[in-house]
Amino acid sequence: MDDLKVYTKEWDQLLKAKTGIENIAGAIGLRLNPKKCAIKSINYTDEDSRGSINRISEIPIMGNNTLYKYLGAEQNTLNEIEEMWTRAESSALSITRAIMASELTVRQKIEAYNQMVIPKIRFVISCIIFGKGKYATVKKKAKTLDTRSKATY
Repeated sequence: MDDLKVYTKEWDQLLKAKTGIENIAGAIGLRLNPKKCAIKSINYTDEDSRGSINRISEIPIMGNNTLYKYLGAEQNTLNEIEEMWTRAESSALSITRAIMASELTVRQKIEAYNQMVIPKIRFVISCIIFGKGKYATVKKKAKTLDTRSKATY
């Protein structure tokens, strides 16, 4: 498993989620790698206000202004949906054109599209949780993108 995001309202819920993830991973012979993890909070700016900091200290805590990439898109406390959508749409159309222009079979083209384009769009839509955008606006843009993508093939 890769690129898992966990959202919680309280610090203690994050600790429970971490324990749950470790238990499930352990049951299938995997383990959580804290070096590849980070904690980003939009609710707390002061580490001392988190009561259980010692129990999760092996995972680094990112500062409020720290950017990171998730599925190739920069992340911050609030995502600018319009900006993310523009980049994702441009990338999706470019990838779609390349896939459709290739010599892949129809089935391979469908699989490539589903693996390379759809996740980008799903990710942008998922950012509305903490983003400065409206679901209806992004849904309309997704329909327009779908129409434009279909026009390439």
